[in-house]
Amino acid sequence: MKSEIEADIKFLKQMAEQGQKSPLQGGEHGVLWGGMFTLSALFAYAVVAGVISLPPWTIALAFIGPAPIGVLGRAISAKNTVAVLVVLALATKPPQQRGVQLV
Repeated sequence: MKSEIEADIKFLKQMAEQGQKSPLQGGEHGVLWGGMFTLSALFAYAVVAGVISLPPWTIALAFIGPAPIGVLGRAISAKNTVAVLVVLALATKPPQQRGVQLV
């Protein structure tokens, strides 16, 4: 039993030492999604507590609404900025210039 505990402690020590050598990855995603979730949770609390007089269904919007923001933010924070710029350029063109005919 003691050797198993010592082996576990040795393994955890190795993991901790390896973690010191590698950079933290995904921090910007944690800040982006964590910040949006925190704001949504605070909004939900304010609605439930009666601080804000809104119908309860607005709580669902508070958690669903930030999804496009998070997806766009993730795309921008990734190194695919060219793809994001192309999508934004296409989205801002009038339909006639994109080859779409209005009926």
